[in-house]
Amino acid sequence: MFSKAKRFEPLAPGSTKKCQSQNKPTKPENEKQKVNTKAASTAVKPKPFVIPTSSKIHSDVQSQCSSVHSVRSFATPKPLKTTCTIKAPSSLKKKNDQTNSKIKNETEKELIKSQEVEIRNKDHTIAEYTKQIEEFKQTIAQLEKEVKEVRQNNLNHLDRQFSQITIEDLELQQDQIETVVQNGDNYLINQMNNKIYELEKQCQKLEQEVTDKQLALRSVEEIITIRDSLCQDLQLKLTKAETDLEETIQRLEMVKGHHALALEANESIRREYKVELETLKSKLEEEKQTIINKSKSDQENLKSNYKSLIESIKNQMLKEKDEALQELQHELISKDNEMKAKIEQINEATREKLRLCEIQFEERTRSIQDDCTQQQIKIEYLENEARDLKYKITIISEEKMSLQKEMNSLKVENESLNKEKQILVEERDELKEDAKKRLIDFDNEKNKLTVEVDKAIKDKNKFETSLSVTRDIVEVLTMRLRESDNELEHLEDKVQTLMNTKEILENELENYKTTLNNTAMECNEYKEALVNILKSKAALAKEHNRIMEHNVSLIESLQNVEKEAYRELGTIKNELIEDVELLKKESNSQIQLLREEVEKKRKLCELATEHAGQATVAAEQSRVLLAQAAAEINRLETENQCLQQQIQDQQSLVVELSLLRQENEELTMTVAKQSSIIDKMKKDSEQLQYKPKSPSVLRKASKIGKENLQTIISPLRERNH
Repeated sequence: MFSKAKRFEPLAPGSTKKCQSQNKPTKPENEKQKVNTKAASTAVKPKPFVIPTSSKIHSDVQSQCSSVHSVRSFATPKPLKTTCTIKAPSSLKKKNDQTNSKIKNETEKELIKSQEVEIRNKDHTIAEYTKQIEEFKQTIAQLEKEVKEVRQNNLNHLDRQFSQITIEDLELQQDQIETVVQNGDNYLINQMNNKIYELEKQCQKLEQEVTDKQLALRSVEEIITIRDSLCQDLQLKLTKAETDLEETIQRLEMVKGHHALALEANESIRREYKVELETLKSKLEEEKQTIINKSKSDQENLKSNYKSLIESIKNQMLKEKDEALQELQHELISKDNEMKAKIEQINEATREKLRLCEIQFEERTRSIQDDCTQQQIKIEYLENEARDLKYKITIISEEKMSLQKEMNSLKVENESLNKEKQILVEERDELKEDAKKRLIDFDNEKNKLTVEVDKAIKDKNKFETSLSVTRDIVEVLTMRLRESDNELEHLEDKVQTLMNTKEILENELENYKTTLNNTAMECNEYKEALVNILKSKAALAKEHNRIMEHNVSLIESLQNVEKEAYRELGTIKNELIEDVELLKKESNSQIQLLREEVEKKRKLCELATEHAGQATVAAEQSRVLLAQAAAEINRLETENQCLQQQIQDQQSLVVELSLLRQENEELTMTVAKQSSIIDKMKKDSEQLQYKPKSPSVLRKASKIGKENLQTIISPLRERNH
């Protein structure tokens, strides 16, 4: 289907320059006659073939024709690039309405200008064809006059020569004259035949171009009939869209009723929550006092237990140190005795060996030479043994040094143990301070639990109202976007608009996802901020009043959004009806203009035939247009299916409202669970008070309590997300 503002586009500046160079003003006929008379009187040579051009055109009009190759005379220009408008949220609707109205006015102006340009171009092409035909006629007449003048001049020249020639030379001169005349006539005849052949070619080209233009006009008429049928289809679809709008209005009223019921249910739930909170506060205060008394008694018991434990630890450490010192002294004495016994054994062995050597020396005096070598070997062996004994003695001395070092280390350990005693005393003081801090932390955690319960209830109510508002706004925006896109796509012939709408929808989905994530983050921030906000009853009352005012403002904003939606739908309907009427008027005016052009070109068919190459181009363009029309029909069918799916999506919103009611009931269950978990926390705290083991155990208990609180709050967060 053909769009309103994208049928024709102004040509590029390069083509305008070419056409302006061709569209220079022509000289009047009087000047041409003067030039022809001068040329006939001065010389016999023919004039070069000059193609005259049309008069100057206004700067807005861009001629697309040429005298020889007018390929762009009836070529449909490319469509304009329209800027796709992205619908903004309800806060920016007025700006978007202004921009949409400006864009529509601009498109209408561009359409009018493009059609005026097309009409003017066609008028100029017809005028140029008529002028070219007249000029061809004039050139033919001039050539005939020139032929006559040349013949007359030749005859006069021959007469003069005959008068000068005598009777005797008549025969020779007659032969010469005949040869000269024949040569001159043959030369002129050849020139004239060449010019006539060129003119005939140009006439044939003009005839072929006229036939091609007739075929193009027929294809344009067929396209106009297709346009009329598509306009009728648009009217039918507009009626369907109106019925769909009425259905959506009814459904919106149903949604309003459900919303009012939900608000009433929320108010009743708030009242119940307030009563429960007051009871919980009274219970918590009583439990605080009991816990404080128990904690004081537990602290006194802990102090006495810690004192007894520290004294027992001191006694055990002293006993262990004394026992270790006695054991080390016994080990040193035993090692000294062992070393002395080993040294005595070594001395006795050496003495016995020396005695044996002396006896053998006395006995073996005879074999001195033989035994000397053996004695030397033995001496060396004994020296080695003596060295080994010296080495062992050094090792024993080193062991003595190591034992002395161990004694020193034991002394150092005694000092370190004394330091550890001091550290234990400091830890005892720290444990006392930790016990006090834990009592304060228990009180703070109880206050936080009460605050978080109140905040969770208020967050739930706020989130439900914000969800309902955002869903209604999303429905309105999606309906507006889809309706506007469908109506514009019916009127505009562009595949690029489809791609742009897809990108717009994807961006909107991303924006909605980001908004949902932001709302989830805001919910978490609200939960964190509630600890500081709900510390006093005055703050609670102020927040309650603020929430009620916020609900009233939300209801008013919803009403304003609905009013704006109805206004926009009315304006869109009126604009579409006006566009359809304008298209009908424009199509009728174009048909009349085309018929007049056909009549003019039928008259021109007898005189001019040119431009054979445009027939195939125009036929291909018509085929492309028909294919585009078929593609648009298929696209409209797919859009109808999309509208049906949108109706089903609206039905799913009613189901979501029922789910919100179920979530309110689940919140009541979660409050009951929180009260049971608070009781469990109290029991755990009592158990911890009766079983004080170490600070690590108390830290673990506090961590377990926090984890239990997180498990309570987690289902609420999951629902909000």
